[in-house]
Amino acid sequence: MRKLIVTIFVILNLPTFGQTGTIDGTVIDKTDSSNLAGLPIVIVGTRTGVITNNEGYFKLSNLQPGTYDLAFQFIGLGEDTVRNVNVVANEVTTLNLGLPIGDCSGNKPKNCPIDGSTSEVIPIIYGLPGNKLMKKAERGKVRLGGCIVTGCDPQWYCERHNHKY
Repeated sequence: MRKLIVTIFVILNLPTFGQTGTIDGTVIDKTDSSNLAGLPIVIVGTRTGVITNNEGYFKLSNLQPGTYDLAFQFIGLGEDTVRNVNVVANEVTTLNLGLPIGDCSGNKPKNCPIDGSTSEVIPIIYGLPGNKLMKKAERGKVRLGGCIVTGCDPQWYCERHNHKY
C-alpha cells in the first residue's frame, strides 16, 4: 500500500518537475547603439546573475516561474532595474535594454543647481587636452574632466559649491 501511495504521488507530480523558464536579451548603449559587453545583470534579492557577452547578449536559464526584478549597471552610463519580469514555465522572456536611462546627452543649463548663480560656473572639458586647453585649466577658465567620455558626464562645475552637474 505504501509503494502505491508513493507511486501515485510521483506520477501526479511529474508534470511539475523541470518546468522552468528563461530570460534573455541584449543591452545596448543608447548614445551610439553599441553592444554593452561585460555588463552584470542580477536578479534582485538573489545571488543569481550573468554577464553580457561581446554582443551584449545575456541569458538567465532554469528560473522557476514567477515575477523577477533585474538590476543592471554600467559605470559611466548609469544603472537601472527592470521590474516585474514574468517568467513562464517552458517559455523564454526576451528583453531589449539600453543605457543610459533617459537622455543624458542633452545640454544642461549653465546656472548652478544649488543657488542659480552663473558667476563661478565653468565648463568641464573631456578628452586629451592640448597646450591651449591646459593653460585655460591652469587659469581656472575650464575644468578638465578626464579622457574617457560618456553620454552622462557632467558638463559644468560650480567653483563656489564644488559641484559638478
